[in-house]
Amino acid sequence: MPDSLSFEEAASLPTVYLPSWTILVRKGALKPWETALVLSASAGVGTAGIQVAKHVVGATVITTTSTDEKAERARDIGADHVINYTTEDIADRIKEITGGRGVDVVLDHVGADFWPAATRSLAVGGRYGICGVTTGYRAELQMGAMFTRYQTVFGVFMGRKEDMRQIVEFAGRGLIRGIVHQTFPLEDAAKAHEVMESRNFFGKLVLTM
Repeated sequence: MPDSLSFEEAASLPTVYLPSWTILVRKGALKPWETALVLSASAGVGTAGIQVAKHVVGATVITTTSTDEKAERARDIGADHVINYTTEDIADRIKEITGGRGVDVVLDHVGADFWPAATRSLAVGGRYGICGVTTGYRAELQMGAMFTRYQTVFGVFMGRKEDMRQIVEFAGRGLIRGIVHQTFPLEDAAKAHEVMESRNFFGKLVLTM
C-alpha cells in the first residue's frame, strides 16, 4: 500500500473502484472522446466511476444526484454535467447535453428505477454495465432498440487483481482518491447503518477497529 494512503482511504477503494474500472475501462472500453453516464454520484461506486471516467480515461462525464449540494461535490471530483433527477428528466437532459447523440457507456449500480431513462439515453454502439440493483432488479428490455442500435448490456461483480493494483497505484499518485464521508468505530456500526439509510452522505462509510 502506498505511504500516501491512509488505511481508511485504502479500505474505501476495492468494492467501489473495481466494478467501476471493470465497467468503464476493461469491458466498456470508454475512450477519451466519448461520454459516460455514471448514475447516483453520491454513492461510493458513483464517486469512483466519476473519477475513473474523468481522471483516468479523460472522457466527458454526466452524472445524477438528488440535491444541489451533492451536485457541487460531484463537479468537484470530475463530473462535467450533473442532473438533479428530482427536478429534471434524465433522458431529456442527456439528449440536450449530447446534442441528441446519447452516452457511450453507462455505469449503473442502482438498478430498476433508472433503467428506463438510462437505456433510452444510450448511443448507437453504447455499452451498458450493471454492478448493483439497490432500487430493484427487474426491468423491461427493449430488444429491438438494442439490436438495431448495436448496443451491449453486461453485468459486473468485481474485477481483476491486476486492475486493483493499477487502482491503488493511481490512488497513491493522487490521480484518483477514495471519498470517505465518515468513519465509525466498529461498535458504532449501527450508527453507520443509520447514516446509510438516511442517504445523507457522499462517498463511503468506513468502520475502524
